[in-house]
Amino acid sequence: MEPAAHSPFSLLPPRGSRRSGFAGPAGTADLPSAVPARGGGDRDRLLQALRATIANLERPMLGASPAGPSTRTALQDDGWWLGCAAADALLPECGLSLAGVHEIKPAGSAGSASAGDWMAGLGFALRLAALRLNQLKGPGSKDAMMLWCWPQPFSSELGQLSLQGLAHMGIDPARVLLVETPRQSEALTALEEGLKSGRLALAAGVIKDVDLNGARRLSLAAAARRTPCLLATHPAASGAAATATRWRVAVAQSGQHPFDCKAPGKARFKVALERCRGRPQSMDAAPFVMEWCDETFRFGLATQLAHGAARPRRAAYGS
Repeated sequence: MEPAAHSPFSLLPPRGSRRSGFAGPAGTADLPSAVPARGGGDRDRLLQALRATIANLERPMLGASPAGPSTRTALQDDGWWLGCAAADALLPECGLSLAGVHEIKPAGSAGSASAGDWMAGLGFALRLAALRLNQLKGPGSKDAMMLWCWPQPFSSELGQLSLQGLAHMGIDPARVLLVETPRQSEALTALEEGLKSGRLALAAGVIKDVDLNGARRLSLAAAARRTPCLLATHPAASGAAATATRWRVAVAQSGQHPFDCKAPGKARFKVALERCRGRPQSMDAAPFVMEWCDETFRFGLATQLAHGAARPRRAAYGS
């Protein structure tokens, strides 16, 4: 079990220090004094120092160096695809947006969600994260981090993430930042600050719901750094606004094990695309069943559906 960080602000820059009687805002401890200086030369040097400091603050932080191109830019790839032709055909030409929020809702029943429903939604979200991390390219792709953030009530009810389980799904536990907050509002703040930092390849959060203002802030933060955000929400809550996609995920029976008929096989998910901002016509598509391959770390259409409908059962004798 991985101990979670108890402060939602672990990703924030340190508080500024007092300088010339002024307490600077967070992250401005290294700024030169803003006291006006006499003489044109001193003023020009002050402005140059301020511009250089602002440029350093604005530079994406995934291994970027002042003399070279941003590693964050080098990490951009050809898209974020599920690997399942039936699902990828519903997405825009660029696949899942790298600059947006993707909401995942367990199917639930009558507005409630059992532990099994939540496990289906969270399992689908974690496999989307594994897809993203394994599809990264360019220098620094092996060191790009993922943020997993949720309020303490969720971690107490559903349990902490398993390091062995993450590794089995293709996610290196050393690349996961776990943040556990006392309240949901602090979890949203940690998600937003993580997206703004430019240090992440992906941010994922588990919350009950999010209002319009919170969803827009997350969407803007994701677009600013071109860092995707996964948001797992309660099935009874209204769908979040300003999201690129919304997926409804239900429990599906696992496939057959190739060597042991009594052992569980590939994990399967019954998925419906409820919202797709880049391709609205896809929302009318019927739900389908996908299965996850632990060898290729990709989704595929469930085996019995991949080659047409399953054969009908043989009629009973004498019918």
